[in-house]
Amino acid sequence: MRPSYVELKDFDTEHTRFASKYSLHLYREQGIDNDFKLRGIPILFIPGNAGSYKQVRPIAAETANYFHDVLQQDAAAIKAGVRSLDFFTVDFNEDFTAFHGQTLLDQAEYLNEAIRYILSLYLDPRMSGRDPDLPDPTSVIILGHSMGGVVARTMLILPNYQSNSINTIVTMSAPHSRPPVTFDSEIVRIYDDINDYWRQAYSQQWANNNPLWHVTLVSIAGGGLDTVVPSDYASLESIVPDTHGFTVFTSTIPTVWTSMDHQAILWCDQFRKVVAKALYDIVDVSRPSQTKPRAERMRVFKKYFLTGMEDITEKTLPFKDPSTLLTLEDNSHAIIPQGEPASIDSDHKASLLSS
Repeated sequence: MRPSYVELKDFDTEHTRFASKYSLHLYREQGIDNDFKLRGIPILFIPGNAGSYKQVRPIAAETANYFHDVLQQDAAAIKAGVRSLDFFTVDFNEDFTAFHGQTLLDQAEYLNEAIRYILSLYLDPRMSGRDPDLPDPTSVIILGHSMGGVVARTMLILPNYQSNSINTIVTMSAPHSRPPVTFDSEIVRIYDDINDYWRQAYSQQWANNNPLWHVTLVSIAGGGLDTVVPSDYASLESIVPDTHGFTVFTSTIPTVWTSMDHQAILWCDQFRKVVAKALYDIVDVSRPSQTKPRAERMRVFKKYFLTGMEDITEKTLPFKDPSTLLTLEDNSHAIIPQGEPASIDSDHKASLLSS
């Protein structure tokens, strides 16, 4: 890893009232990203309580190397809309979001303005190196660690949130269900407001009445080794339906199979490899949202993060029409003597009808 962090100093007081307090950075992997032009898909990393913007490095470096070494030479992937990921990260000066409700709100407000600015960079010929035939990005993928995951969900309930500017959130060791500490009554109230808003949105019968209809949220917990945030707090069970998100422990993720502590979840090698592959599998640069449709994103996340044995099923219409139909032409039956093998003779063959 050869990280480079470029502070975006033009994101100043003209764009946000928090410019003197926080700062926005662009991550670049030296030796791979040869300039600062934005050619890929925007993704924003949000650090947690007292976290550093440099914590983006392990996952951002893995995505850069994976695209450079594998995907860039994969013609099918490029044709399917895969491009590199442009990682942005925020320096909150190691603020204590877990202890102070107003700090959490300040960060969420700042990040909404940061997303608006990030999207504007792709319209700036000085910064953008994208194919002009591709649509301009209208949304940013969010990757949040710890309280950064809670800040991400807070962004969508604030007045300065730009509609549809976030449709994918992946959180690691984030206490979604309740605050990790309750020293500040305001943070308890904010948690109630956040979770009530999300529950109310997903309780709507019609998609047009649900402002979160296109949002997918995956909460990844470290398990028993995480002694900072109890993994039960990472649960989305009462907040997000199975059609839009789920909670998973790192110890049950295929090829990971281990618990990890609160910081290790950011740099564990086998875990960051899975995250990188999942992120690249949900993107589609040919769409303004820069991601595949919600149902398809959920299928991808389940493919990479679940074993396939979990009791999580899609409760919406099928994503694709079935390509084959297996039928039996005859309803007749017979009693087979005990100990004899069952077989289908030529008169009762199963027919495979291609659609």
